[in-house]
Parts: sequence; C-alpha cells; structure tokens
Amino acid sequence: IKSIGDIALAKTTPERFKDFMIRYASATERSTPDAANHQRKELLVVARFIKKHTGKLPAIPFEDVPKLPTVTKKRTPIPTGRIQDYIDALPNHVKRPIFMVLFYGLRSSAVCNINEKDVEPDYLSAIDKGNMLRKIPIDETLADIVDAAHQHKATIRDASPAPLFVNSLGRR
Repeated sequence: IKSIGDIALAKTTPERFKDFMIRYASATERSTPDAANHQRKELLVVARFIKKHTGKLPAIPFEDVPKLPTVTKKRTPIPTGRIQDYIDALPNHVKRPIFMVLFYGLRSSAVCNINEKDVEPDYLSAIDKGNMLRKIPIDETLADIVDAAHQHKATIRDASPAPLFVNSLGRR
C-alpha cells in the first residue's frame, strides 16, 4: 500500500481520477457507477491513511472529485389482478410448483428438488435452505397437486423417474 500511495496517488490529478472512475464504471458488465463510487471511497481511505501515517502525500488530489451519478429504478408493484392473469395463462404442470411455493412457503429450489420418494402417505419431505428437512403435512390441496403431478408425468414418454415435477421433456 505504501508504494502504491507514494507512486500512484501522488501523481494522480483530478482529471485523471475522473477519467479512471468513468472507465472503471464501464469496464465490465458488472461495473456500475455504484462500483466506481465504492472504489473511489476505498482509494480515499488508503490515501488518507498514507497522508496521515507517512507524510509522503502532502495532499489528496482527487478528494474533491464528485461521485458519479447513479440511476435508481423506480419499482412499481404488479397489481394482484395481473399476477392472477399471468398464473391463469400458464399450463397446469407449471402452475403446480408455483402453488406449492405460494401456499406452503417453500423455495422454488426446494420444490424443484422434490423426488417421488419424498412423498409419504401423511407428509411430503422437502430439503430447504441450509439442507434443512421440512416435512409438510399433506392436506387436500397438496394431495391434489401431487396427484396431478403424477398424472402429468404419466403422459410423458421417457420421463425421469426421480423428480415429482417434470417439464414437457420429462426433466426437472
């Protein structure tokens, strides 16, 4: 850090630093103005440390360089009626896992990983976040969902035997 501060920070001008921030913000897909502003903050911390503890940096030339403007997207919630329209437009074999996520509080990954062997007469086992085993009591709604999943799977030639929910190709 000391050599970086002695060489690079002392030679930096505000114009070069502004150019660096703009290039940093557009260097890759993951680079954003927020990332460049974060990098600016980290460099200021290093420069202040070097200035205070070594005395070799008389002034921080880019301290007054403003942050890059960031764009905040306004998020608008989807109206309940439109969500119902989206779900109604889906084929039945796609709706069933969605209902399990919505009604039983399972994560989508847990629903996708349910196998035939996980269905017991009284409950359904699902591996949830952190490899925690959740046992969900089978009520009428869940029994209907499981039966419909079995019926859909029976209509698909060469369906994989393990997963409960399969797509039209017979895979998870």
